[in-house]
Parts: sequence; C-alpha cells; structure tokens
Amino acid sequence: MFPILPAIANRRSVREFQPRPVEPEVIDALLEAARLAPSSINLQHFRAIVVDAPEDLAVVRASAYQLPGVVNAPLVLVCMADVSADAELARGAEETSRGAPKVDMATLRSGAGSGFSLKIGREWALINAAIATENLVIQATEMGLGTCWHHHFEHAEVRAHFKLPDHMELLTLLLVGYPSVVPPARPRRASVRWPTAS
Repeated sequence: MFPILPAIANRRSVREFQPRPVEPEVIDALLEAARLAPSSINLQHFRAIVVDAPEDLAVVRASAYQLPGVVNAPLVLVCMADVSADAELARGAEETSRGAPKVDMATLRSGAGSGFSLKIGREWALINAAIATENLVIQATEMGLGTCWHHHFEHAEVRAHFKLPDHMELLTLLLVGYPSVVPPARPRRASVRWPTAS
C-alpha cells in the first residue's frame, strides 16, 4: 500500500563497506534520483562530484580525518549546492512558472500584512540540495547500497583539490557502497506531530 516506506525504514547510516566498487550504471541511477528531486522554483541547485578514483579518494579521506567510514567507502559523492542558480531566476521566470496559477505577487500579504518575497539564496539552495541528496539516499537503499551523510571534513581541502568556484557550496560527503555490516535500527520518536492549541 505504501511502497516507498520500507526503503525509508530500512535506511541506515552505514560505515562498513565491502571493497566491491559501485558500478557506473548504479551511480547513474543514484544521480538520476537526485536530478528528479523537487526544488524551489525549479532552480535545481544540486550538484555532485563522483569520487571513486584512488587519488581523489585519498584527498577526500584525508580531509575527513581518515575516519573509518570514509576510509571504507569505495565511493564518495561530494554533494553541493550551486548558489548561482538563483541568478537564472529572472531569465527563467516564465519557464519555471509554467503550470502555476497566475498571481499578482505585488498584491500578496501574509496574515500580519507582510508583503511577499521569494525565499531564495544560500539557505534555500542548501535545503534544495539536501532534498536531492535524500532522494539519492533512498534510491541507494532500494538498490541494496548503504550510505552515510558525513559532515566532518575540511571544506577548504576539498574545494582546493577539485578547484571549486565560490558559487559551489559544499553540503556533505555522502559515503556510498555495498554494506558489509548493516547496523540495527536506532530508536525513533513515536510521532513528529507538533500539538496545536486548536
């Protein structure tokens, strides 16, 4: 009845991987899942560097302090947000609004009377990139792969090695591979519903 929930429920932060490489066609499927993710105003901020060459893996692992999960992963995806995508907004406004109801934005007001403003910029670009990354994670789980978001790394070292321009914001290193150990499920809250006064 709810076919995607098992993949979400079975996702784990995997840090122990088989040495088996991740096949190119599998990598392509993961990136396709990210490409198809929704993004605000369809700005599609997500970008990824596929890191599986030994010399690149060595740099990424060193930037992440040689922590075991990173050292074990046969594939690392450097997940990023292209914050320059917002610059395309004016040029692509007509394209991105197709199918949306026509609204005079100047007349819009919040309940307290605030005028409408687009929620764009670095923060929203990172949110959009995170949505795409999680799409990728769920696709990986469905394909029998393990993943782990890894935030503990020196951004400057990764930026320098891959010669990243300033408009590329680093989000996370996503460790990917066939798991050798799948950890048990960790406790989850009974509900995420926030109670309301009404």
